[in-house]
Amino acid sequence: MMSEGRTTMRVGLEVDVIAYSGSEPHPDLLHNPQIHLHLMHPPGFQGLPRILYLVVLPLKLLQQLSTLVWVLFFRISAPDFFIIQNPPSIPTFTVVGWACWLRKSAVIIDWHNFGYTLLGMSLGTRHPLVKMHS
Repeated sequence: MMSEGRTTMRVGLEVDVIAYSGSEPHPDLLHNPQIHLHLMHPPGFQGLPRILYLVVLPLKLLQQLSTLVWVLFFRISAPDFFIIQNPPSIPTFTVVGWACWLRKSAVIIDWHNFGYTLLGMSLGTRHPLVKMHS
C-alpha cells in the first residue's frame, strides 16, 4: 500500500493508542484502520499559581487515575502487552500494573525520561515528593 510516497505494510496487529488530546495526530494514525485512538482530556488544572499546585495535585492524580482505569479496563480489549512512556509515571505505572495483572498482559516501558525530573522542575529538587520518587 502506498501512503504519501512511502510503502506501508499491514501485519494484522491492532493497536490502541491512549494519549491526551490537544494536538492533531499524524495523518497515518488517523487513517489506519488498525490503529484506534483513545484521546483523553488533559487535567484542567493548568495555569494555577504555584501555591495551589500542591492543593490540586491530589485532584489531578485522582482524575488521571480514574480516566486510565476506565480506558484500560473498560474501553479497550485486553492487549497482549502495554507499551508506556515514562514520564508520566504517576499514576500510569500503578494503573498499568493493575491492568497487566488482571488482564494477563505484559508491559514494555519506554524510559523516555524520569518522572521525578519533571516533578522536580515543578516543586524543586529538595521537595519531599521529588526525593521520594528519585
